[in-house]
Amino acid sequence: MSPVKAIDFHVHLPTPEWLDVSMKGYVEAAESYFRSKVARKTIDELAHEYDALDIVAVLLAWDAETATGRPRVPNDLVAQACREYPKNFIGFGSVDPLKGDRAVEELDRIAEMG
Repeated sequence: MSPVKAIDFHVHLPTPEWLDVSMKGYVEAAESYFRSKVARKTIDELAHEYDALDIVAVLLAWDAETATGRPRVPNDLVAQACREYPKNFIGFGSVDPLKGDRAVEELDRIAEMG
């Protein structure tokens, strides 16, 4: 395996579920401000894009459910993407600290997933 050219250390999954549900309102504001549409992609499309560029992406799970009321991007989804595309993705787990003991349990689970 050849060395990668770069590591993109902050990658949110650009799936419709994330962009159109969890980030609804924010995406529209960003598109208006930057005068550019945010492309929706599947995990497979994203992996192939990073592969073609010889870049590794650090995929971020996201859980701010308590404060925002918005659906989270589960750690399991990020872990599955990393298992399917280990050459392209590194996972970065997330917990909602406002969930108290459940957040601690989730943190332990993230550690077990690797």
